[in-house]
Amino acid sequence: MNNFKIYIVLEISDKWFALNGCINKNNEFSGIFENRDSLIYVEHIVPKKFLFIKWGGKERKQEIISKNLNTKILSAEYISIRK
Repeated sequence: MNNFKIYIVLEISDKWFALNGCINKNNEFSGIFENRDSLIYVEHIVPKKFLFIKWGGKERKQEIISKNLNTKILSAEYISIRK
């Protein structure tokens, strides 16, 4: 009998991800998946106001935008360490 090994070779790549590997006859994948992303982080400091005079900081708002259209940002955490 012939002992043929059947493999499916995958090579998919673009700006945001790369998938390289192969699938054997048992549907087992062996390879590398790499996901890339670029984030834009913007922080807004909302000042306190009293009679049109701005002083101090009332709150900080953060906005995070992903340049990758396939990415969904679920949450972000801001940590401030002061001495």
